[in-house]
Amino acid sequence: MSQLNNLFFQIIDNFPNGFILFDENANILYINNVFSKLLGYEKNLVLNEKKLWELDYHINSPELFERKITNLKKIRKSNRFSIYVKNDGTLYKCQKQNFAFESNGNQENYFFSIIDDKTDTILDKDYIFIQKVLNEKIDSLKIPLFTIFSSISAFKLKNELNLPLSNEEINLNIDAIEKSATQINDLINTMKP
Repeated sequence: MSQLNNLFFQIIDNFPNGFILFDENANILYINNVFSKLLGYEKNLVLNEKKLWELDYHINSPELFERKITNLKKIRKSNRFSIYVKNDGTLYKCQKQNFAFESNGNQENYFFSIIDDKTDTILDKDYIFIQKVLNEKIDSLKIPLFTIFSSISAFKLKNELNLPLSNEEINLNIDAIEKSATQINDLINTMKP
């Protein structure tokens, strides 16, 4: 049986997705190599030092962990978006599946999560969203820029034709340019981090 256990953990250790096993007290009992690599933690540090709520951004306290586990015991399986806190303090966004199972021998509940390594997909979705926002912002620049260029063209045309500009025309064009410049400036300020 121990040979079978060793084989099982070799398979899980080389599984293409992250894997974490924990108990009802949030003690982390096992992580595979992919989980360790995705979050940048050494296995020994996680197994000996961390509780699940220290890694899971959405379950960041013992009380919240207890509520989530109580719910998972009832439904036995869940699939959801999650965020983990990496060793360097940055956040890792992923899709994960949570499972609950009861050990037949000692009636204890154990839980495990399989973390899909879909970083590229998440980055692609983020890129598409950011691209959409940028396109909307760029589109909103078209009218103010058109107004500025039209006003400048009107000044140049009158100048080339040696036609005098009335004070009303000057003020109207300056007001249009000023208003458009303000719109552009406001947009630039909203885009700053």
